[in-house]
Amino acid sequence: LPERSNMYDNGRGEDDLVVEYDQGVCSKLKRHAVPLLAATSLVLAGAFLIALYFAIDGKSGGNDVMCPPSSNTGDSDLGDNYNVGADANEKYYENRASPQAFSVDDMVRADRLSGAVVSPDGTRMAFFRRVWSVEFNRSATTLYVTDLPAPTQSTFIPNEGTALTPFFWDASESDACWSSDSTQLIFLSNRVLHSKGSTQLTQVFSVHVDGSELKQLTDYPVAVTSLLWDPTNTVMALSAEIYPGMSMQQSAAHAETVRSGGPRSYLYTKLFVRHWDRWFDGQRSHVFMQLTQVKPGQSVSLSGAAQDLTPQLDADIPTKPFGDRSQWSWSSDGLQFAFVRQYDEDTSVAWNTNLDVFLTSRPDTASVAFSAPVSFTAQNKATDTMPVFSPDGKRIAYLSMAVPGYESDRQRVKVYDTASAELLTLTEQVDLSFSEVAWSSDGSQLYAVALWQARERLYRISSGSASSAQPAELTNQNSVSGLQVLPDDAGIVLSVQSMMFPLQLALWKPSYAAPMPLTAFNHAMSDKVLLSEPEDIWFVGAYDQMVHGFVMKPVIFAPNKQYPVALLIHGGPQGSWDEAFSYRWNPQFYAGAGYAVIMIDPHGSTGYGQAFTNNVTNNYGGAPFYDIMTGLDDVLANNSAWMSSENVVALGASYGGFMINWINGHTTDKFNALVCHDGIFEQHSMMYYSTEEIFFPEHDMLGPEFDNPDTYTRWNPQAFVKNWTTPQLTIHGGLDFRIPETHGIGAFTALQRQGIESKLLYFPLENHWVTNPVNSVEWHHQVLAWIDAHVQKV
Repeated sequence: LPERSNMYDNGRGEDDLVVEYDQGVCSKLKRHAVPLLAATSLVLAGAFLIALYFAIDGKSGGNDVMCPPSSNTGDSDLGDNYNVGADANEKYYENRASPQAFSVDDMVRADRLSGAVVSPDGTRMAFFRRVWSVEFNRSATTLYVTDLPAPTQSTFIPNEGTALTPFFWDASESDACWSSDSTQLIFLSNRVLHSKGSTQLTQVFSVHVDGSELKQLTDYPVAVTSLLWDPTNTVMALSAEIYPGMSMQQSAAHAETVRSGGPRSYLYTKLFVRHWDRWFDGQRSHVFMQLTQVKPGQSVSLSGAAQDLTPQLDADIPTKPFGDRSQWSWSSDGLQFAFVRQYDEDTSVAWNTNLDVFLTSRPDTASVAFSAPVSFTAQNKATDTMPVFSPDGKRIAYLSMAVPGYESDRQRVKVYDTASAELLTLTEQVDLSFSEVAWSSDGSQLYAVALWQARERLYRISSGSASSAQPAELTNQNSVSGLQVLPDDAGIVLSVQSMMFPLQLALWKPSYAAPMPLTAFNHAMSDKVLLSEPEDIWFVGAYDQMVHGFVMKPVIFAPNKQYPVALLIHGGPQGSWDEAFSYRWNPQFYAGAGYAVIMIDPHGSTGYGQAFTNNVTNNYGGAPFYDIMTGLDDVLANNSAWMSSENVVALGASYGGFMINWINGHTTDKFNALVCHDGIFEQHSMMYYSTEEIFFPEHDMLGPEFDNPDTYTRWNPQAFVKNWTTPQLTIHGGLDFRIPETHGIGAFTALQRQGIESKLLYFPLENHWVTNPVNSVEWHHQVLAWIDAHVQKV
């Protein structure tokens, strides 16, 4: 099961667990669903059941296997179409006669930009563009470059830049790094040069900034998963999965032996047994150091073999499941390397959140003889992460939590002096949790991003002392991320997004009223898609504290009509409805389908101060439930002219799914129907003893289940199933190891046994999220059909 580093950047890698379709099999499944399912459960238990969705209809008592439309080519051979369709989505919108309300089709067709890096001379920006084809059920990620405005330039026309790598379906590229002279880049790609759309294990490639000299630099027997070049271009750090104590070659041979007929069992002596969506098989992600050379006018070349930085270490660098090169940093002279790791070699990894920053060095730029890594954060038993060297290489800024075992503690900005070992906490008195940090060019300031009241905002912090470190807010609209500071502090390239538009790349300067757009992707879509403007709301919630949320009108709105209401409940529980564009839970989908949309950030949400976030501890169905119900009543009362209180549905995922199950046991006539995606159903054996990262329940339920069972019982939806009456669609992924599939099956069983109208939608190859676009489309179609069947629409 391939590891997914994140949900955006990896081209078809985002769709690692792709459901393969066979139209002939599907047509037979439609005729013989029940006997085939019974036979499959006996004969193919544990195997990947290709081309199978389950939509089990409790109302009719029938079992229907959901298959794709016959026009979908799935993963059949594309033949000569391997490079056709890079602009297919743009043409799709250009051919649309008139604007239409936003739909799931628009959501999956949107271009996704990622990985922006500015050239050292500040004149260009490289980035990646991912597209997905509805027609081919394929994705492709391509490396682009575009010029940046000159420092004195006041206007700029957003553009789509120039593709540096040839487009073809299934291409996956990431982790671009510039040469110090700004003339070429290295990056990761799975392409096979001079071949019609063929792919291979991801390797390191190089290309000149004009698109010439595209070369494959490495040919390792294992895939490269992260890449970071040092500023002197003499060594690149890269990560790959190996077995501790084995070389790349030995690891590849051992993995092949296991795949081709080795042992089919694993003996575990510690946790994790499985993590996120992957069973642990002994492989670890390690950092390797590979010497490089860049001669004037020539392409990058390699020297010697890649050296494992920690060959015997039974731990992952970067951390799993979501760690990437943001956990690494090079000093400006290329002699020091900082990285983050977890203590995976100890079974306590499952119940602690201790990440540490380590530092290693080499004697000169011709060497890969790095010193034994030493942590400078070892005294802190909570999370320390995302180190960033200062421009002079003498200090390291990083993010740090203070509460062990709590993954939602406030992240403070700290600075470590590598010479004196002095450690400053710059934001101890600031009630913001920062998510990333970058240095100003002269090292006197830090730029950082933090969520505040549903917007990811840009802040400036003095790096000199804790007393002077009062952040200055630089942006307050939309959400920003991905900071890239230009030379001489001429500005900051960053990503900007909102509920009204997908992520674009932009330039912020102090003189600008708002970040200036640099890219122009998705403009064809925005011209032909109708959206609803989110409106901020505030109301008095639990503890007489103000609670925030958003309300959206239906896209096609008439003030004299009554519209059904969709209440969306976020996960976490320490999460938020951010002012950002989502490719999963996008409120525009419901507004486009004719619903009024309500989103509430109850107690436990992030972005309103740490005390507000902490109020969900031992309070899962308390204050948050009160906030959600009170907020719903408040919004319905204030908008009764156009919101129908008789036609209300609620939908939630993860903790939001817990809340759906909780709502069904604590309300009777408030909702017409409910939708629970990968939600908690049972807190004892199904959750505490079956999840992987047990620090979640141990913190939120005040200890292990065996020490504090009463708390787990208090907030256990399963204890209230006798009160369930509301029709419910339950959805679950077969590879969800965070909240395992038995929760969904258990909830469906409770509904069925009591004769409550219900359905179970099961995705065997999805994890806690639905990331495959075809599956996402099916998810949205099923959800909309369910809620539409239970309300009266205008």
